[in-house]
Amino acid sequence: IYAILESKTSMDTDHTKLRTAFRLSRAANKNLFIFEFIGDFRFTLHYGQVLFLLRAIYRPHNVYCLSVDTKSSVEFLDAVRSVSKCLPNVFVASKLESIVYAGFSRLMADINCMEDLLQHPIKWKYVVNLPGQQFPLRSNLELVKIFQVYNGANDVEGITGKRMMAMRFMWRHDYVTNNVTGDVRLVSSGIKNRPPPHGINIVKGSAYGTFSRDFIDFVINHQIAKDFLEWCKTVLSPDEYFWATLHHSKVVNVPGGYTGVPDTKPWLSTYASWGGGGDPCATIRIRSVCIFSPEDLPLLINRKEMFANKFYITHHPAVLHCLDQLLYNVTFSGSTRDLKQYQDLPFALKTSLKL
Repeated sequence: IYAILESKTSMDTDHTKLRTAFRLSRAANKNLFIFEFIGDFRFTLHYGQVLFLLRAIYRPHNVYCLSVDTKSSVEFLDAVRSVSKCLPNVFVASKLESIVYAGFSRLMADINCMEDLLQHPIKWKYVVNLPGQQFPLRSNLELVKIFQVYNGANDVEGITGKRMMAMRFMWRHDYVTNNVTGDVRLVSSGIKNRPPPHGINIVKGSAYGTFSRDFIDFVINHQIAKDFLEWCKTVLSPDEYFWATLHHSKVVNVPGGYTGVPDTKPWLSTYASWGGGGDPCATIRIRSVCIFSPEDLPLLINRKEMFANKFYITHHPAVLHCLDQLLYNVTFSGSTRDLKQYQDLPFALKTSLKL
């Protein structure tokens, strides 16, 4: 079961081998929720890491949407598409984006997958939005139990005050192309942005979170969400404002939303060790985020978040293998760890949800 993901570094598209690698996942609890697996794979992600993550979260009753930067190599894109040929519940988004760092295309990669997922015949309950550099800290059964506690509530980070980086949305940002390299980046135009539509108050948060089906339906179809998405086109890193703002909005009754103080609410979708935040990091940081190594394992295995970010399979891959083995052991023991701590979360809805 580990052969392809541990020993193969080439883009092996043999469908028989891929099916064998994912066979272990069929022993899981058959409760429906969705992992939406998206990210910019062109620069930082090895194909082996794509498979390593997908195999860790894969269950035949869930649905998985993969989004790849159109600037990726043809070889890489073909390799990712081969997974969908092997596994019927894995698909590549019907519309792919040419990703610009901190640009609107990054947000649209998420939106495109979510539009496809709403049309999928499986009536899923939750979307988990993941970049390719994350890895689960909880087993599939544990995640299902956590979502039962959430009961339709979303789990979205919320930041207000000085940490909002207000200059990103107060000023219009334009795309500028380097005439020599062809690279595209966003720069401030020096022109003030118009206020957000409908009197929405901006909240910052991570692009990655856990979203209920009703929330995704709201994001895709409600006019307020559509108007806010249009406004986000001139924002720097709009994916760090779009989800958090809608989730915490008091302007409209958002499904699974939270109207309390964003900064005091726990956020358990993802753990990351940021420089300056006081969290330890055993080896290196990239853009202030720790790239985990085996020395970080004592910290990781005691976290209560569902996923951790970031891992590079080319940087101390043993940490991924150790976490993978831990999840394997937890899965086949049928155990669940420390679920009581989720029951008193302020954003969890208080009636029983059947998944």
